[in-house]
Amino acid sequence: MNKPPYLNPISQQQFFVECIQRAEHALKHWSGDRPLTEWAAIQRELGCSYLNLTAGDRNENLRKAVAALLAALQVYTELDHGPFWAATQGNLGSAYRAFSGPERPACLKLALECYEAYCRVYTRQEFPKQWKNALAALSSIAEELKK
Repeated sequence: MNKPPYLNPISQQQFFVECIQRAEHALKHWSGDRPLTEWAAIQRELGCSYLNLTAGDRNENLRKAVAALLAALQVYTELDHGPFWAATQGNLGSAYRAFSGPERPACLKLALECYEAYCRVYTRQEFPKQWKNALAALSSIAEELKK
């Protein structure tokens, strides 16, 4: 999720808090007669909002991001929803990569898997910019894991 450039850092955090509140409200009042892809999109929005929320306990926000993104991946499949699945994998990789503390090494290994999955859809040939960014993330994570 891109941050609007005109928002200052305090407003950005409020923006993500409001996104979380809207997504949680939508999920609480979810009607089963709507397409599951809509539910997955809300889960992805929730996950991205928690990923970008730096206020409060950062690792707890990241745990919530991971849970929501994994929920979205219960619906989004590589075969049927390639771009959505890959974008969610990329978001999940970013969430795992942002963890700190003793859980960081294990999370970095999970981030590697997510970025590798992302690159199966966002290939060098079709999406060179996205592929290059993912490759840079993979390289950076691999270097950190060597230490």
